[in-house]
Amino acid sequence: MHARVNEVKRREMFRPLAPSVMAEEVAGWFDGVPPLDSSPYMSITASVRAERREDVPAITHVDGSARLQSVAAADAPLYYALIAAFFLATGCPSCSTPPSTWRALPSSRRPSTPCAASSTRPQT
Repeated sequence: MHARVNEVKRREMFRPLAPSVMAEEVAGWFDGVPPLDSSPYMSITASVRAERREDVPAITHVDGSARLQSVAAADAPLYYALIAAFFLATGCPSCSTPPSTWRALPSSRRPSTPCAASSTRPQT
């Protein structure tokens, strides 16, 4: 999955994906994370717990860290339900979230921008 996402988005292969994690499961998968609701915007880098790194290689940086987003049911009920369903099916309370940016394009401000970018991305 990791290689395919980076290929489609034309990113360097060393770039990891970012995890969106059910808020109450963060402590079981990451070390060094403040309170559960403290990372709703992927603004915190935490260490992936050593015993979990092999379970989530696509989101683990070479130094063992990940830039995570905690997802609380009260804040994003539909996204939380998606992650919870994935957790029930796989045992992993996280979905990978590649950035919605494309090489040579600015960050998006609307949901429609990544959709348009995927069909018209520049050839770099």
